[in-house]
Amino acid sequence: MVVNCSISLRQRCFALKLLLRHRGGRAHDERSLRLNQELNLTVLLVEQKLPFARRVAERFAVLDKGRPVAGGNIDELSDELVSEHLSV
Repeated sequence: MVVNCSISLRQRCFALKLLLRHRGGRAHDERSLRLNQELNLTVLLVEQKLPFARRVAERFAVLDKGRPVAGGNIDELSDELVSEHLSV
């Protein structure tokens, strides 16, 4: 638990708690955007549902055993890249 932290950090932590508490759907998309626009807070999203990730992300990274194998702007995340690295 962080005891001594700035008001700004406390506000960001509170906003992140709200975001995580209300996961799912369109409300989550809008909260993520507001956090970024109003607080200049970047959200690291670890998500397996690609349609959702494509809606809310600006950039992506694909890791294989902890090492980056692909990354870039979200519009560069092609179906070929998905089938090569993310399919089960």
